[in-house]
Amino acid sequence: MSFALCSPEEIAEQATLALRLELDLSKTHTLAVLIDPAIRDPWCELAPHLPSDASPIFLKIGHPDIDANKLPYLLWVDDERNRERVVSASLTIAARECVAGMKESRGARSVCAWLPIPINAKNDGAALARALSRNATIVRSGEQSLYFRYFDPRVMARLESILDLKQRAALIAPLSKWLFLDTHGRFQVMKGMPRDHVAVEDFKLSVGQLKALERVAWLQQLRHQAKTWRGDRLLDDQQLDAALMEAQSKGLVSQEDCLVYASCFFLLGSDFLKYPYVSQAILDGAKQIGCFASRMARLENIQLQEIRDFAEKNSLGQEFRHD
Repeated sequence: MSFALCSPEEIAEQATLALRLELDLSKTHTLAVLIDPAIRDPWCELAPHLPSDASPIFLKIGHPDIDANKLPYLLWVDDERNRERVVSASLTIAARECVAGMKESRGARSVCAWLPIPINAKNDGAALARALSRNATIVRSGEQSLYFRYFDPRVMARLESILDLKQRAALIAPLSKWLFLDTHGRFQVMKGMPRDHVAVEDFKLSVGQLKALERVAWLQQLRHQAKTWRGDRLLDDQQLDAALMEAQSKGLVSQEDCLVYASCFFLLGSDFLKYPYVSQAILDGAKQIGCFASRMARLENIQLQEIRDFAEKNSLGQEFRHD
């Protein structure tokens, strides 16, 4: 799908064709739609398209960061007629949310995924909800467990570059496919593996992968900040993520500190960290959360310009020495 497709109608039309093709390839009439009502619940819009006796199948995730009254849930559809209606209605909502998310840094993505249920799998929505709940909480040694909202399409879109094939398969097991719209409204398919090739215990994350997952949410914020920066330089996600990763490598751990570091990296120059005041602020920020952002916020425009001039001069000096 082209980035030029920016209207909800265009996104929904293209996604409908792609989704129907995937459902035909799956050779199943049973579909589950995953909903996350954390910010907005689309139940009232979707309920008229469901069987009269349908009800949400909740993912019972026990974590302090999730409101027990706003648990993610599945809509289970096992007949072709209702499936077409639910697909159409849910894609319309998802496309609308995609377009809104391109304009806002904190847009809701309530319609998360369309999950074809394999023919050989148990036709049991409660069992699938339990399986999907399993990996939504990650235990970290010596730290509070992490609420892993992997089902959010904006997170799922980044997982292919963070997780290996076996980890991705273990994450979505027992499903063989996970269908969703990414940040730009493009239809995506995450594929799993045969059930006898993957085990629950295969889903484990390294320290580096946990840090990469933290950056997923930060990247969305930085992407929207970058749109307000003046200049002709267009920054892609890879460049933005690299700046956030560098912030983490300096010992900064909070979203605020890492976002400020990445912003300074692009606005002041990549050598801004060598300026004495900044280098000390980074050292202090590695010891105390929020300290780096606080120190940089104290600077007046004339001081920021001094740092920018220093970084530019330092960069030119390096190029001259290299030549």
